[in-house]
Amino acid sequence: MDWLKVSEIASETNIHDNTIRRYIKLFPSYFTRKQFGKTAKYGRGAVELVKAISTAYGSGQGTEEIREMLKTQLPQVFDVAEEQPSHNLTTIPPPLKAIESLLEANRQATREDLQALKREIVEEVLEGMRKEKKPLIRRFVDWWRG
Repeated sequence: MDWLKVSEIASETNIHDNTIRRYIKLFPSYFTRKQFGKTAKYGRGAVELVKAISTAYGSGQGTEEIREMLKTQLPQVFDVAEEQPSHNLTTIPPPLKAIESLLEANRQATREDLQALKREIVEEVLEGMRKEKKPLIRRFVDWWRG
């Protein structure tokens, strides 16, 4: 597994390293972390996680909303010890594979539901715009003038 320092995550995501440290502090159980002496490094998944958190904040979601989103979409992780376990975990036992396939099916269904909901919302907005007497540009100008 690749382990990245906060500065490396920052360069890959174009998000300031102090912001990434704040995300790690706010949502520690979603970052895979390993200590290398005094340096903490994070699993490669941290790059996508940081991007997702940043996007959520950018869209106006609050910390608690993001925490709920992460609870439903991602498993919580724990610090990785320096010592490797003595047992071999390279293969996933069949019961866990079944759970994994069910989770993937659930994720796919959720994605499809979300896409359908987005299409409905866009159609409703477009229908509302068609019914409006003022053209879109005129409404924008009126809004801009306040």
